[in-house]
Amino acid sequence: MLRKLTKTLLLSFAVMMAVSLASIESNAMEVTVANPTNSNILVDGQKVEFEAYNINGENYFKLRDLAFVLNGTPKQFAVDYDSKNDAILLSSGKPYKPVGGELSKGQGGSRTPSNVASRLCKDGRQFYLTSYKIGGNNFFKLRDIAEVFDIGVTWDG
Repeated sequence: MLRKLTKTLLLSFAVMMAVSLASIESNAMEVTVANPTNSNILVDGQKVEFEAYNINGENYFKLRDLAFVLNGTPKQFAVDYDSKNDAILLSSGKPYKPVGGELSKGQGGSRTPSNVASRLCKDGRQFYLTSYKIGGNNFFKLRDIAEVFDIGVTWDG
């Protein structure tokens, strides 16, 4: 009886380990995909073409593109980079100074992004937002940036 119980327990343990390892392997093989956003994007009623991606059901944009199109509006913000502290500095209400390449198109098609935790400082307050690096640029979730700067974002299906 004891041998039968031991065999049953060992067999159960072996099955649980196999299932666990298969699950771990499956999760490790899942790759995040960035698909180009195919939605029309309107800023103050005007259509704007962005390089934007849908990642896990959320839309991601380049921070400098957003600052560029909001320049001259009450929601404008400046973007600088502090290389010494590896931080992106955002200043609300200040004009954005273009650096070139704003609103440029990417290669198109689906991409494999790498996850990056970006350190940002807005008006001296530090915070972190999840971002993805695609083609050498950091892309931020539109709704995260909209929340940081109190920018209205709506969806019209």
